[in-house]
Amino acid sequence: MSNQKEAAVFAGTKATASKETCSKELPYPSDTCTSSEKRSEQIVKRRAQIPRVYKATYDRAVEGKSLRAAINAQCLECVCWQRKEVQLCTSLSCPLYAVRPYRISQDGHNEGFGGVESKNSAGG
Repeated sequence: MSNQKEAAVFAGTKATASKETCSKELPYPSDTCTSSEKRSEQIVKRRAQIPRVYKATYDRAVEGKSLRAAINAQCLECVCWQRKEVQLCTSLSCPLYAVRPYRISQDGHNEGFGGVESKNSAGG
């Protein structure tokens, strides 16, 4: 998917050939670009830097479809998309520390995405 098409997807509009991204055409994009155009541009730029395996999580987060995805994406982005680093997080004052994904429980098991219990658990 091209950057222009990705920007259009996140802006919720169709891309047009006459309208390139805001910052490329204008010396001061804040003067004429809408905030949704600026946001779409920033999302496309950031998404290009994300490892493929985490792009779907990031997409759900920026589309506002999942608070869990937003937390996961923020934690992963904070540690340069390194899952193990999220597990080893030492930022005890972070507001997301208690709900971060990939935590290791006290009994040594990986709790996956924040320890959320499966709806398919046995005995329930």
